[in-house]
Amino acid sequence: MLLASVGIVLVKLSLAYAGPLTLAALRFFLAFVLLLPLLLRERFDFKGVSRARWGQLLLLGVLAYTLGNAVGFVGLAHLPASTAAFVTSFSPVLTLVAGALWLKERPNRLQLLGVGVLLGGMAMFLHQGVRPGQWEGFLYL
Repeated sequence: MLLASVGIVLVKLSLAYAGPLTLAALRFFLAFVLLLPLLLRERFDFKGVSRARWGQLLLLGVLAYTLGNAVGFVGLAHLPASTAAFVTSFSPVLTLVAGALWLKERPNRLQLLGVGVLLGGMAMFLHQGVRPGQWEGFLYL
């Protein structure tokens, strides 16, 4: 959790020097470089992965991770880092709603309590309103 929080601040500072897509690509390239030795040490069987699967992994990496993060970074360009971190904490609510709609999962009381606490916190955080220009950032996040 600490790394995710620091990441938002570092991205916010880095946006002054590079664009959102560049930062997203660099972030995942750095992760690749750092994790590759671990993968090689474990002697992963790359030949056991089909061409189709490699294509799917490449598509997932570019669309879901790189472009997805880049859009979030564009939102961060329009919001303070603290607000962006707070808004991204809303994802458990979206996950709960998506699970209920598409997977027909029924949330339990503890999950509903958690959503209530999260929404209450968001209401307290945002009760003073949103400054001009910040709505665009909210939409990207």
